[in-house]
Amino acid sequence: QRGGWLTVSFVGFSALFGALSFSQFFVAFHRLFFEGNSWLFYYSDTLIRLFPIRFWQDAFLAAGIFLLVAGLGLAYGLKLQPQPRVLSKEPPANGSGV
Repeated sequence: QRGGWLTVSFVGFSALFGALSFSQFFVAFHRLFFEGNSWLFYYSDTLIRLFPIRFWQDAFLAAGIFLLVAGLGLAYGLKLQPQPRVLSKEPPANGSGV
């Protein structure tokens, strides 16, 4: 349960930081996970044209929602367990035996 609340707290902090200034959040993320300026590209580069800043904003939002739901599930003790299957020993009602 503590891990779930930790996840919710982390997502909440990240969402607040991202909502206040997504550009600063984007730069901070890349400085944390990439070496030097290897993540910087020209606006004319194919990678930037394929994945513009709006794509990353939407991806951040989708990942945040998913992690928030998962964190809340963990925090409230949601357990995904398969339901036991009950097998009937009676033949099918149509009498075909299959």
